[in-house]
Amino acid sequence: MSDTSQFDAILAQAKLPERTVPLCLREDLVAEYERLDNELLGAPRTASSLGEVAPATVIARRMEELRKEMLAHQVQFLLRAWPARRFTVLRDAMPKKADDQSDDEFADVWHAAVCDLVSKMLVEPKATAEQVAELADRLAESQWLALSNAAWDINARGQAIPFSVAASAILGSAETK
Repeated sequence: MSDTSQFDAILAQAKLPERTVPLCLREDLVAEYERLDNELLGAPRTASSLGEVAPATVIARRMEELRKEMLAHQVQFLLRAWPARRFTVLRDAMPKKADDQSDDEFADVWHAAVCDLVSKMLVEPKATAEQVAELADRLAESQWLALSNAAWDINARGQAIPFSVAASAILGSAETK
């Protein structure tokens, strides 16, 4: 009989992939921030008198307030993949366009199926497919794609071991001190 303890150790390490998708639900704040960022480029950096604050400083302060407000309205959606065989069943059950189905009818059926997929991958916050559909109706396409693509990709694409240039630089400079 062969020794399978090494494989047992591998099995003990195996965890399903997880991914967090942060979404700011107040895109109006993002738009104001971007407008101010453009305004900042041409704003004077010096005040016109000693008792005043430079226009660039006023804009930068408002941008920081907006950034904090956006963070307060940011939701972290935690997704977890399903085991391969279970996801394959779900993937294979995704709707296919019937010959007698209009594009609009199929789009509605497909959207409902994607909402179901997202709800099944959501770990936190938990949501029903109907709640996910309601959320999708309140998101911009870019936000919806970030969430729905992550739910699909966490199952269908491999994930490389992440690397952060910023973290590496911080650690490199800390080690030289």
